[in-house]
Amino acid sequence: MPDTFSDYVDCTPLLDDREALDRFYDEHGYVYLRGVLDRELVATAAGQMLDGLIALGHAAPAPRSTPSP
Repeated sequence: MPDTFSDYVDCTPLLDDREALDRFYDEHGYVYLRGVLDRELVATAAGQMLDGLIALGHAAPAPRSTPSP
């Protein structure tokens, strides 16, 4: 995996070619699939993961915002 950050390569065109997806993953260490997963489900899963990390003490809860007068 490279030591620098760059734009992710969209692997969506490879969806029908499992071997190509596996090769890409082996070479780059990730697979980015644009628009394949439902955004609400991803947001829910991310929130649940964050809640778990907070419960374990590995992440801090977001600061509460105070209403403007």
